[in-house]
Amino acid sequence: MKTFSITDVGMVRQVNQDYVFTTGKPLGILQNLFVVADGMGGHQAGDYASKCTVEVMIKEIAKSEGEDIERVLVKAIKAANREIIKEASGDEHQGDGNNGCCRYCERTDAVFCQCGRQPSVSDQSGNPTAK
Repeated sequence: MKTFSITDVGMVRQVNQDYVFTTGKPLGILQNLFVVADGMGGHQAGDYASKCTVEVMIKEIAKSEGEDIERVLVKAIKAANREIIKEASGDEHQGDGNNGCCRYCERTDAVFCQCGRQPSVSDQSGNPTAK
C-alpha cells in the first residue's frame, strides 16, 4: 500500500498545529495506520498536544498483540488522552488540546476513530463526507 500525507499551516496561524502519521506497513496488529491530530483553535501548546497524541497512539498500537482492532484503537486514544491531561496540568503545556482521527483499512473494510471536530473522511475533491 502506498501512503501519502500533507499538512499546511494555513493563512491564520504562525505555527502548524497539525501532526500526521501514515504507514502502509504493519504496526502491532494493524497492517496500516493513518492518524491526524490538529491543535484546537490556536490553543496554547496545540502543536505539542497533536504531536504527543500521535506519538502515544503509535507506541500503544505497536505493543498490541492478538487483540480486537477496535479495542486497540480505543486503548491508544485513551492512553493519549491521559497523557495530554497530565501534560496540560503543568505550566509548560497548560491549556493544550487537539482533535484527531485515525483510520485503519483492511481489504474492503475500514475502521475510523474520531475525537473532537476533525472530519475523518473526504471525497476526491477534499470535501468532508463524515463528521
